[in-house]
Amino acid sequence: MMLYFRNFLFFILLGIAFKSAAQGSDIVVLQKQLESTKEDTSRLRIYSELSWQFLSSSVLRSRQYAEAELQLAQKIGNDFYIASGYNDIGIVLIRENRFRESIQLHKKALEIRTRLKDKTGMASSYSKLGHCYTELNQLTEAHDAQLKALALFEEIKDEKKVAYTLNNLCVIYMNLRQFDKLEKYANESYRVLNQLRDTAGIANSLNHLAIVAESKGDFNTALQLELKSVEYREIVLDSANLEGALNNVGIYYRKLGKSEEGLKYYQKALNIAEKLGNTMSIALYKCNIGNVYTNMGNYTLSERYLKEAEAISIRDSISYNLPQLYSSLGELYLFLHQNKLALHYFDKSAQVRDSLFSETMAEKFTEMETRYETERTEQENALLQKENQLKSEALSRSRFIMLALIVVALLLALLAYLLYNRKQLQNKRKRDAELLQQQELRSRAAIEAEERERVRIARELHDGIGQQLSAAKLTLSGLSSLVLKDNPQQEELFQNATQLIDDAVKEVRSVSHSMMANALIKAGLAGAVRDFVQKVSASGSLKVDLEIVELNERLDPTIETVLFRVLQEVVNNIIRHAQASVISIQLIRHDDELVLVVEDNGIGFNVSKHKESEGIGLRNIRSRVDFLNGNLNIDSYPGKGTTITVEIPLK
Repeated sequence: MMLYFRNFLFFILLGIAFKSAAQGSDIVVLQKQLESTKEDTSRLRIYSELSWQFLSSSVLRSRQYAEAELQLAQKIGNDFYIASGYNDIGIVLIRENRFRESIQLHKKALEIRTRLKDKTGMASSYSKLGHCYTELNQLTEAHDAQLKALALFEEIKDEKKVAYTLNNLCVIYMNLRQFDKLEKYANESYRVLNQLRDTAGIANSLNHLAIVAESKGDFNTALQLELKSVEYREIVLDSANLEGALNNVGIYYRKLGKSEEGLKYYQKALNIAEKLGNTMSIALYKCNIGNVYTNMGNYTLSERYLKEAEAISIRDSISYNLPQLYSSLGELYLFLHQNKLALHYFDKSAQVRDSLFSETMAEKFTEMETRYETERTEQENALLQKENQLKSEALSRSRFIMLALIVVALLLALLAYLLYNRKQLQNKRKRDAELLQQQELRSRAAIEAEERERVRIARELHDGIGQQLSAAKLTLSGLSSLVLKDNPQQEELFQNATQLIDDAVKEVRSVSHSMMANALIKAGLAGAVRDFVQKVSASGSLKVDLEIVELNERLDPTIETVLFRVLQEVVNNIIRHAQASVISIQLIRHDDELVLVVEDNGIGFNVSKHKESEGIGLRNIRSRVDFLNGNLNIDSYPGKGTTITVEIPLK
């Protein structure tokens, strides 16, 4: 996709170049005018127009006319066309991918245009400088230049060039992966260009909007937008950018699992690239086609296209394409079970990546050296007025070397700091993970210990106190014959004592069953909840509605136990404090979580104030939910009842 943007930016910048004639001027007519006219200003205009016209067909002829324009303008001292000559040669250098040289010429043009207060020319120079900086990945400088161009075009109220500059900014934001700004500027450029009915510009804006949709994973929308972009490019016969748009369509079809449709568009893009002789594009599209054939299982065609792409890339030194190409060949030979050959290409992919990284670093250091050399030269020029040239050069060189050493030392220190910081972060993450694991183990042990203690106490109640109460009742029953039947007072006391023992036995049994949760052990969470609700509803003073959804299978015992205790605690809190008459309980299992919702029509409370002084019951609920890595949400207002939602992850 970056190849497409390179072509796109180039033609956008050409579109905003300072030219007075339309692109459709007839070359033959211009050449005849050049032969017949002797007036210098007219010849300068014709030279500039011919340079423009030949740019798409013959870079050599375009350069010749641009250089003739600059020579004549310098000869007669015409600053306007001197700037135009620098501009036109700079455009040729862009076409030849010589961006650093182009920057120097556009800076010269900008200096002259600034002195002439030529705002249109200044805007054009800033725009082309922005393009060159973008190609060199100096995005800060590119962004600054394009914003200056945008401000000037807005000042002179040139809506079309404003919209084209917005598209240039979109490319920068795309490289920075700032998709929110990309979307904003793409929509604005589309709005303006749509009003102006600028077909080529609309196509570019649609492409940017397709990239925004792609960043959101919406490949259907991205595909539709790119297909619309293709239609517009076909209308204006924009072959250079059409090939990139067709390639993008192929990419989106593959993302949607439609490899055969994607293959058609890759082939269309390849046909155009071959007609234009664009070897960079040819290598890229052949690689894409080879990958599609690999996925389709046609390994013969896959090998053919990938090998052709490799040959072109090596022949024309298209090194940036080689890592992916070698990786694709490695994957192909894996499918063919040629493991040695696959390993060979995977190794070559890694080697080329390392080489490209080294080249990038070398470019960075070269750029730094260039900047420092410029500073040194400026210092030398200042010292020439006070000291002789030899001493000033020696002093400047010494300062430069010192500065370079300081910079290198700072870079090494920064690298050491980053490595140290990275190691510290790794250690911290490891310690945090260990602490979290220990905390989880302690929490699990506490929960399990609590459950064991509940079971022990329940058994003690049932087997110890329960049996003692039963024995007491038997003993008391044995005394019934000794109670005087003709003494009503003694008989009433005897009946009361018997009733109290019965009530105590029932209470012990109830507490024992509540603590031990036999229903949970036997019937699982769903059965235990139904049993619990039935007991709560038995009194008749509280209506409980229960809904259980998709809970047909047993869960992890820990999850069942902890969630059942949470439900018990919540309902007990409602009974004690809420003064409710109706409770609604929902227990719903989803694919990846279990949700418990308990709602009552009680008196409610202020949640924010209650957090400061919440009781033991609510703290128990929070700690149990946290143990299961769940979420607890309490929604309540005074007089409006309370809703408690518990979400427990199952994966």
